Amino acid sequence: AAPAPVAVAPASAMPGQELQLHVGGGLDPVLTRHTVLVDGVAAPLNTVYGGGPLGYDPATGSGMIRFTVPASLVAGRTVNLTIAAGGAASAPVSLALVAAPELISLSPTSAQPGDTLEIQCRGAEIFQLHQVKGIFAGTAGPLTVQATGGGASAGDPITTVRVSVPRGAISGPLAVESLGVRSANTLNLTVPGSAPSAPAPAWGPAAAPGTVLQLQQGPNRVTWQGPTGADVAAATAPIQGVLQSVWRFDPGTGLWGDVYFPGAPALAGISPLTTLANGDSLAVTVSAAVAWRVP
Repeated sequence: AAPAPVAVAPASAMPGQELQLHVGGGLDPVLTRHTVLVDGVAAPLNTVYGGGPLGYDPATGSGMIRFTVPASLVAGRTVNLTIAAGGAASAPVSLALVAAPELISLSPTSAQPGDTLEIQCRGAEIFQLHQVKGIFAGTAGPLTVQATGGGASAGDPITTVRVSVPRGAISGPLAVESLGVRSANTLNLTVPGSAPSAPAPAWGPAAAPGTVLQLQQGPNRVTWQGPTGADVAAATAPIQGVLQSVWRFDPGTGLWGDVYFPGAPALAGISPLTTLANGDSLAVTVSAAVAWRVP
């Protein structure tokens, strides 16, 4: 028999978002025998939940599958979703494809660690409110904090998310994320007194091609002595397994400016660090002590 989808959660999603498909029967115990089509495009299957009330039930063939909406699909429309097992396709269920949520206000805009912020979002119906997190700028990279509350009134397009400022947060952009779905924009948060101090006259050891620097866990101040225009990802490739961030100091402003977060998407409001210039003052933060052989 064809699978019998009951519901997809959430019922609105953006391309690239992971969803849950609840199926009332007809599932095959082997995950790879299933095909989920969204608007006719095959969706990557992530896992079948095991155990508990949402686990696969061999007696009924019911269960829940996690899949990812194909990133190639265009938002702003409602499409059909079907699931097939053994060639038998289900009846379609509807899925609304929407754009990423927009952050419209932040209160207060200046706060200290421990303070609670209220962030108003438009189009956040695709957020799983019990899974919402705030993404803060931090001295060692982005800081992720579980939201302490939030909600929206029936029919109100504005959702309020509440989150506490974490220890280590610095002035910079604030984003909101839920189950891998990040807001389309960021809002600027000021954390008074959080700006890094100006560097000492002797910044740190020279990171020159062929040298080996012994980095300690946490931030390490070094001076780039390689060629101007060097790709930061290539320069730090030998330590990518423990690298958390590379910040570049701006002597003109006395602040940390451009930043590189390995493997993370760029955040609006943060200037990405993509190339290095000879003489750059850097803070290289690693999660564990490591020897960095500069290529």
